Amino acid sequence: MSAKETEINFKSGRSKKTINGTMKAEVDGAAKEFAAFFFIEESNGISAAFGKREGDYVSVSNIDGYLLVSYNVEGASIPWDTDGRVLDIKKDSVSGRYFGNFTAQFSASVPPDIPKAVSGIFEVWED
Repeated sequence: MSAKETEINFKSGRSKKTINGTMKAEVDGAAKEFAAFFFIEESNGISAAFGKREGDYVSVSNIDGYLLVSYNVEGASIPWDTDGRVLDIKKDSVSGRYFGNFTAQFSASVPPDIPKAVSGIFEVWED
């Protein structure tokens, strides 16, 4: 999987890091690729976002064992439905990179701009 690089500034107390990673997804049947723009690793999991901070993006998290995939558009975050969901995140012990896959179904009542189904694979890490 190819890696894109983005440099971000974290809130005070966090250092400046380079985020690397991509997400190859299928959004309502259409293939899309998103670059990682956010990544945080904690002792109890990770949280990462792929796409454009001020646009459409997909976020994944398994912090505290709580699995979440959400699709974000125009400032609204739409979490996945509990039925038919999959989120698998693993860490490569040699490289320190996280990788995984997911399948998310979203509520039928979401606005027209929100996809009904998103699935894909991702890889992300911090330098």
